[in-house]
Amino acid sequence: MAETYRPRSGVRIPMPGGQADWPAGGRAVNFANPYEARLVAEGSLVKVEPEANEAADAAPAPEPARTETAKKRNTRGAK
Repeated sequence: MAETYRPRSGVRIPMPGGQADWPAGGRAVNFANPYEARLVAEGSLVKVEPEANEAADAAPAPEPARTETAKKRNTRGAK
């Protein structure tokens, strides 16, 4: 997934060609575009750090622990 960049606090970033300003919530940077790459290099755009909730949602859920009873139940009849 592409990293998201937002304007540094207190900075308005106009976009060329009559496009809307860079969104305050951020969007992905096209590093092939010299203008956007320069905004990152000069510090006008900063990387948005993923929130703890988003990181937890992306991580796979741990497998539930098996109880002693469940372990015994699964071994009955096994040879």
